[in-house]
Amino acid sequence: MAEIEAVNKGMLEPIYDLLDRGGKRWRPVLGMVFAECYGKDVTRSIELGESDRNIDVLYACGLTEIVHNGSLMVDDLEDKSLYRRG
Repeated sequence: MAEIEAVNKGMLEPIYDLLDRGGKRWRPVLGMVFAECYGKDVTRSIELGESDRNIDVLYACGLTEIVHNGSLMVDDLEDKSLYRRG
């Protein structure tokens, strides 16, 4: 039973750390984590600034954040909000 608790802790702590940041940048990070699970060497691409086949993941993760922020702006315009969240 202790092994399951250790695995759960190892899996859940990073997830809760991202969520506790209030939604800041968790979408791109999650995208990079999944890309690494599927064999992309994202860390190496970031460190070396490589423009190989792994870089498409970085662009996709960045675009995810841009699209999300754009949808928030459109939502604010539709609601005639003067400020974001208050």
